[in-house]
Parts: sequence; C-alpha cells; structure tokens
Amino acid sequence: MGKDGLTIKPCIGNSKLSLLKLVQKLLRELEIMSKIYSPPHSYYRDCIRRKKYYYLIIHDRKSLQRFAKLIGFTISRKQEKFLEAYRLIERYDRKTAAMEWRKRYRKERNRWIKKKNLS
Repeated sequence: MGKDGLTIKPCIGNSKLSLLKLVQKLLRELEIMSKIYSPPHSYYRDCIRRKKYYYLIIHDRKSLQRFAKLIGFTISRKQEKFLEAYRLIERYDRKTAAMEWRKRYRKERNRWIKKKNLS
C-alpha cells in the first residue's frame, strides 16, 4: 500500500543471485518480466550470516496478470490475498482499490490480516 494506492509486487528473496537470475530467466520464458534488487545493507534479512540479500520483484500489470494466470502461490493465504488484491486493481483505480482493501484487511506486525465478520 503506497501513496499512489494499492500495489501488488510478488517478490522472491534469496542470498544467491545466481538462483534469482535463473528464476528470472524462467519467468521471462513465460513472458513475465521482473527485476532483481539488492537493498542497502541495513535491509538484509539474513542477519545471522550477514549475507547480501537479493529480491526478484514482478511489478508491471501484464506480468502480474500472467503470474496470476500461470503460476500464483502454493501457500493458500498468499494466493487468496494476491487474487483479492489483483481483482481490486482490475475493478477500481489504485486509490479506491486501497480503500476497499482496508475495509477487508487490517495490518498487524507488517502483515495484512483478513478482518472477520465482513458483510
């Protein structure tokens, strides 16, 4: 959720750049474009080993559509959130989609949790 509204950025994180480059190549073969980023040292998640960490992110609309159709997530809670966010972006502009998302989810410890008792 950014200042411009609801955004979806499926992300894979790993300390092995070669692995992410392989994933990027496989995604490209499916016409899913992605970028690999290396955050500043303060963002590294592997704090125990202090390894450099990389993220592969899918962010353009066409690639998101292909990702939703061809791949998705194997973890059901992630798939549910992804598809719900994707449907909102398809139906509304990003700011309205963000308002609709907040009606359905609340943020708790950096995670979006589905609200109970939705009518």
